Amino acid sequence: MAMDVAPRFTQKPALKQEDNGQKLVFHCVLEASPKPDIQWFLGSTPLTNTARTTMRTEPAGGAAFNVILEIKGVAQSDAGAYKVVAKNKLGEVSASINLNFSAGGQKQQDGIAPNFIQKPVTRQDNNGKTLLFECALTADPAPTITWYKDNAIVQQGGRFNIRSEPRDNKTYFLVLEINDVGAQDAGNYKVTAKNTLGESNATIRLNFDSTTIMYMQQQQQGARPQFVQKPSIRQAGGKIILECQLVASPTPTITWLLNNQAIAPGGRVVTDMRSEGQNHHLWLEIASVTLQDGGEYKAVAKNALGEATATITLNFEGEASLMGEDKESSVIKYKNAMV
Repeated sequence: MAMDVAPRFTQKPALKQEDNGQKLVFHCVLEASPKPDIQWFLGSTPLTNTARTTMRTEPAGGAAFNVILEIKGVAQSDAGAYKVVAKNKLGEVSASINLNFSAGGQKQQDGIAPNFIQKPVTRQDNNGKTLLFECALTADPAPTITWYKDNAIVQQGGRFNIRSEPRDNKTYFLVLEINDVGAQDAGNYKVTAKNTLGESNATIRLNFDSTTIMYMQQQQQGARPQFVQKPSIRQAGGKIILECQLVASPTPTITWLLNNQAIAPGGRVVTDMRSEGQNHHLWLEIASVTLQDGGEYKAVAKNALGEATATITLNFEGEASLMGEDKESSVIKYKNAMV
């Protein structure tokens, strides 16, 4: 069974004459699954099958279709801009061609009707506060881009930033950026690209379940400390280093304990934390290690939203080798106490 795909022109409309110029045939090829609905227009007027006008859509193998418009008894009144629109449940695309008798026949502009080569996808940025819709298309000349949410035009400004970035080979990278994203932004989104040769659109739906909404609110308002990597122990240059990673916003205060006694930095002991946004890397460094340094170590992280604890045990055999060096032996315990 063929995979469902939005309509896409693989051969733009072309025009030929038959019956000594008494019949004109418009022909194009597209791919789509399921089979698209086809509508032809002259200007803004929809065309229908009549004694003079015949429209056909013929399977061409796989998901391909030949799309044909025939006009018999051609007259000057048939001149104008013709457009074919193909639509199925996944999207819509259109292409245009001009019929100009005063120029001696067909007059078709060179270029490329808009064609999406990458359908819209979503991506989070700025610690979940920003949502981006991204897609790519080919077109020549450059297309006009319009974004819609639930059939209403999305205007540039405020929380919304719309970008169209030219790339190589008549390709454009399109972005709709939504800042301070929330549940109110859920809905059906559509991007439309249009130039003088045609029009195409692509759609994507944005859903939020209750878990996602809670996560987004937490990202926007802050986050209680949560360890995301269990503690590890390593040796470096005669020192022992205990490390772990957590997320938290605002930046938490860190307390290290050995056997439930607070460790005071200084002398042989160095503690530090490096932060990037909500991500924090903690470590405790011990120089000139002795047997008295063995025991249960805890890292306690606390901010205004809560507290979390990570635990690891350091054991010795003799005075040199570490038994706790195996990361799989480390244990993380969470304490979800809100303050």
